[in-house]
Amino acid sequence: MLGSPLYMSPEQCAGKELDWRSDLYSLGCLMYETMAGVPPFTGQNTLQTIYMHINEKAPKLSSITKNVPAQLESVIFKCLEKDPQDRYQSATEIQNILDALCADSAQNTTKVPHERGDAKRPGASVSRFQSAAGANNKDISEASSHRCL
Repeated sequence: MLGSPLYMSPEQCAGKELDWRSDLYSLGCLMYETMAGVPPFTGQNTLQTIYMHINEKAPKLSSITKNVPAQLESVIFKCLEKDPQDRYQSATEIQNILDALCADSAQNTTKVPHERGDAKRPGASVSRFQSAAGANNKDISEASSHRCL
């Protein structure tokens, strides 16, 4: 068994055959950690973490932070489904859904004050998804021209 226990899929933890959907689970772990600041499963040791990936549901992001839109939380938790059949079936599918969420959220922008003393930019227009991801103003202006996240 190879991998970082914090990001291993349940099937990888159980020593089962792996396919691309294992990577989508790991992506879900990374997205969860990005939004929550902590991985979805952290046991007191490696074996406990592995057990949690196989048997437990991650805590709802809304119980950790209020900055994650429900639609994004839904995407993350679908990536974290225990059964690979219940996850998204491709990275392209996830990208398309996130792009659609970003396009929708771009219509609902808010002013966010600058954070790093950028006197030239007293505020930036960002979507709820960008704000939830904690992007700084420089990141926001670069991301806005290309993608929402």
